[in-house]
Amino acid sequence: MPDLLITGASGFVGSAIARRLTRAGTGARIFGATRDAGRALAAGVVPRVMDLRDPAGLPAALRGIDTVLHCAVGDRATTADGSGALFAAAARAGVRRVVHLSSISVYGDATGRVDEDRPLLSGSGRGYPHWKAAAEAHARAAGIEVAILRPTIIYGAGSELWVGKMARRLATGAWGGFGAAGEGLCNLVHVDDVAEAAIAAIAAPLEGTEAMNISGPDIVTWNGWFRQLAAAMGRPAPPEISPATLWWRSLSGLLLKVLARLAPPLRAPLAQRILISPGPGELALFARRAIYPTDRARARLGWAPRIGLAEGLRDSADWLRRSGLA
Repeated sequence: MPDLLITGASGFVGSAIARRLTRAGTGARIFGATRDAGRALAAGVVPRVMDLRDPAGLPAALRGIDTVLHCAVGDRATTADGSGALFAAAARAGVRRVVHLSSISVYGDATGRVDEDRPLLSGSGRGYPHWKAAAEAHARAAGIEVAILRPTIIYGAGSELWVGKMARRLATGAWGGFGAAGEGLCNLVHVDDVAEAAIAAIAAPLEGTEAMNISGPDIVTWNGWFRQLAAAMGRPAPPEISPATLWWRSLSGLLLKVLARLAPPLRAPLAQRILISPGPGELALFARRAIYPTDRARARLGWAPRIGLAEGLRDSADWLRRSGLA
């Protein structure tokens, strides 16, 4: 296998890809793009200094690279503009293919059966979903093969957002079932299944730029996810939260976040109240009923998710215990 470069190689998904590639013994040299040459990467990954916000440095970082696995994420300068610079530089450097980790968030509030042909958000808006949509637009304009993967809710050992943060919320005893507001569909996919999809996309016979949903085999409601994660942590079932309480928490949470920004000494005292206050975007997500079929990824990549929710929960709970969060 020719030389590979992973951006975001020290992150949640990038490190999972790196570990699987190094264990596979492909014979390829695997480089990890990093702004800090001293940052720890998976064993066998060679650091290569690169900053997506500095287009002038990209040609040197891409020299000799056959495939880029692009997992880096950050602010707009990194996620949208930096991705555009990377795709353009990759085309000039003769990179054969980029595997780009996008997100189902590019579909916005779409409901029902959401396949890859659904319209995407505008890339000009604010926030992560719009930045990811902008990155996809850059990918299509770059004149290079790009395999765009749109994973759903990525969980597993090391997931700070969907496992670590949720565990801290559940540990307060004040995060629980949201009634109808939590009956949206939680489309989970284990990080190792995402890594396998990315690796399959390196050599899959694709044509030009193609986008593919990546989701796991089991779908639960968000209320169900909270209950099952609590059980895996060895905690009692979370309490039911009334609509009035949920509304008040969401509103007060916004106000407390503003207050914490304006008065930094208040951040620590307000941290738990903010933690148990779902934001408007979270409430919309927890109520949304959508599924993201993976037929295209199965056909194009020869990929299928292997890790069911029961196994993924065990893996997540083991990590929480090792981290002192359960």
